[in-house]
Amino acid sequence: MKTDSGEKRAEIPPPKGNLFSAALSVVLRAGVILSAIVISLGLCLFLVTGKSGYAYDDLNPNDGGRYMTLENTSAEYFPSTPQKIWEGVLTLKPFAIITLGLIFLILTPVVNVALAALMFIRSRDLAFSLISLFVLFVLVFSFFLGKAGG
Repeated sequence: MKTDSGEKRAEIPPPKGNLFSAALSVVLRAGVILSAIVISLGLCLFLVTGKSGYAYDDLNPNDGGRYMTLENTSAEYFPSTPQKIWEGVLTLKPFAIITLGLIFLILTPVVNVALAALMFIRSRDLAFSLISLFVLFVLVFSFFLGKAGG
């Protein structure tokens, strides 16, 4: 590379921190974009068909039926297990597709923390390795606490 005065200057490779930041940025962006695409697909399918793919479809508010509320969110209204979500996605049920997108959105920062932990371990940065592993442990542990709580 030449400078304005015509002198040749050696190119300096970017520091590893830039690669580290770029990798984390790519993971975050990809996760958010993927989840937005999946949620949008499920929402479009729901708007086009008018059906969620679950029990709520049988309720007609014009016939004295009831509207779905957040208090009434049993497994028959939403897919509640990974197996039911996957079965719903395979049969193109809109609520299952939206739920899959939300799972992608929830898992994006977890994957990012796991990637950061791996990069810190690889660069032998003990302090940040331990901190990121602790954060990863808290995130994963909170998922199990949430599952146990209902």
